[in-house]
Amino acid sequence: MKVCPNCQKRIPDKATVCPFCGKPVSPSLISKIMSTTRYKIGFIAGMIGLVALLTAGLYIANLRGWFSPRPSCYAQSQAYLDEFMPLFSQWTQASQNIHNLTKSDIELIEFSMESLRNQISALTPPKCAVKVHQLFMSYMDNMLNGYNAVISGDTEVTVKTYIDTAADFYNQYRSQVLELYPELSISPTSTP
Repeated sequence: MKVCPNCQKRIPDKATVCPFCGKPVSPSLISKIMSTTRYKIGFIAGMIGLVALLTAGLYIANLRGWFSPRPSCYAQSQAYLDEFMPLFSQWTQASQNIHNLTKSDIELIEFSMESLRNQISALTPPKCAVKVHQLFMSYMDNMLNGYNAVISGDTEVTVKTYIDTAADFYNQYRSQVLELYPELSISPTSTP
């Protein structure tokens, strides 16, 4: 006895039409082919060939280094940091000294800080560090705007707004640097 694929009732093995629903019950051409031994052997051989092909492809990809781990952002940033760090040190020193100067002295320091800003702007960070670089640029721009506001005699509120905004950008920059370069949190060097 076999089961009718249409009405699910049991019918004789030799029946080609279901006596209950009247629909043909002979297997389709596809099901006949799939039940042959040749098909089963071909399917298994095809699967073995596919696995062998994938294995060979993965082996070749591994030999060519396609699966090698990507260097950390810190490793990618070495050339950038080598150029950035001396400029960062000069900027930091100048910005620490500027607070104790007269207005005319601030003009001189501000000019050198503008030059440092342009040099840092010209650096090309790796893709992983672009956001950090942009945050530092925003920090420098707001600091320079604050110093220019002092020079031009703007109100203390205007100067404070620029300096506070610069501090916000610097704090964002610093937290991003520590997240991006965890190696720096271990090292005794200062934040780039």
